[in-house]
Amino acid sequence: MTRWLAAPPALLVVALPVLVLPSRLVVGLGAAAAALCAAGVLGRSVRLVTAGAACALVQLTLALWLSAAPVSVVTSIALGVALVLLLEIVDFLRRVHGVEIDPAVLRGQIGYWVERAGANVAVMLLVYLAAQALSLGLPVPAAAALATAGALGALVGVVRALWHEEA
Repeated sequence: MTRWLAAPPALLVVALPVLVLPSRLVVGLGAAAAALCAAGVLGRSVRLVTAGAACALVQLTLALWLSAAPVSVVTSIALGVALVLLLEIVDFLRRVHGVEIDPAVLRGQIGYWVERAGANVAVMLLVYLAAQALSLGLPVPAAAALATAGALGALVGVVRALWHEEA
């Protein structure tokens, strides 16, 4: 019934890297990411969707590396918001499985997701601006190390927030 809610963020997660570089390898990784995400949505499994999201991140990394394209802040923010929404929607589907959902409750939940996406965009823009300001005075290796530490910290935070025992 409400599984269609996961389609837009799932499509965005898989399509963004292909827009960076539409090569066979990137499309193949996208197919793997899409299969994992689809299986996760159909099975209401946050773990499978997390695996699909990880595959999509590898897909984007590969697309950027092979194309030598600069990292787009807009693409990165769109992918981040889509990943969080996809994981939240699948978790919601898991929690309400077998329960009839009042349309007003569903509208309220969608409104919450839209508000949360807006807040995520604002936070990501602030982090981007802060990183730009910090990187001005750092040598290139130190800036890369700082970016890596930030990415690992974000990954740990997301995993801790979303990885829980599924009933």
